[in-house]
Amino acid sequence: MSNGLPILVVLNVILAGGIVFFLSGNSSSESAEIDPASYKIVVEEKTEGEEFNSGVLITGKDKESARKERLSSRFFLPAMGERNAFTDMVDGLVVENIKRRSPIVKSFEILLKEENPEIEKEELAEKKKKFNAIVSDYLKKIYRIQRGLEQEGTIAEHQSDMKSKLGQELALSGARLARLREIESEDKANRQIGVFEKLLIRDRDKLSNEQKSSLKEILRNQQTTVFDELPSVDESYKKSDQVLQQVGGVLNADQSAHFKYFQEYHWHSYDMQELNDMPMF
Repeated sequence: MSNGLPILVVLNVILAGGIVFFLSGNSSSESAEIDPASYKIVVEEKTEGEEFNSGVLITGKDKESARKERLSSRFFLPAMGERNAFTDMVDGLVVENIKRRSPIVKSFEILLKEENPEIEKEELAEKKKKFNAIVSDYLKKIYRIQRGLEQEGTIAEHQSDMKSKLGQELALSGARLARLREIESEDKANRQIGVFEKLLIRDRDKLSNEQKSSLKEILRNQQTTVFDELPSVDESYKKSDQVLQQVGGVLNADQSAHFKYFQEYHWHSYDMQELNDMPMF
């Protein structure tokens, strides 16, 4: 890709790819598995030390503010603060497809098979359906809250209600819930590495097995799942810096630069889980 291509064009391509992803969902399935190999990554090289925000070069104190914005869900949502036909369409697509795009259902299936390798297909399908209904309902509510579409309750209240329902209807609490979180954290780390590796197009930048193992451990320990309290933008910024410092001891300089780009433009966000948990490209 040419260095002269404005970053705004790249962002538009990313957003368009996200919409196509949601539109391509199979409405007949409760939960679609997500293949990291199918993601399409758009790379834009930048001169060292430069930062861009909507195609405008920024420097100095603005860098921190712009990076915080990129690490928040607001950066990945259209026309922040506006309501129009386009934003309504995107919101409708997201809400409609949450039930079919939540990979945490796969983690729950792993837990069930881990606990009972001989579980019947009918029982497995029934429990997965119930689990998906509870979790996707929660994800829809927090999306609406963060988009200003729903005023009832807080995210913390809805999360507490979601955990309560999982405990009552699926006996998913205590050690079982903690184990599910471990499985999901590991799976999210694998998904993120799968996306990150797509940025490493030069052979000399490819991850070694040792690097991949170390990076997976870092990401696994830093995950925010649907069962964790959503961090603020400032907390997300601090966490992102912690991750960058840790991966700096594992990756070389070029790989670290790619990782920072991946974290800001392909990780989606720390504070909106239904986007963070559902890679869009």
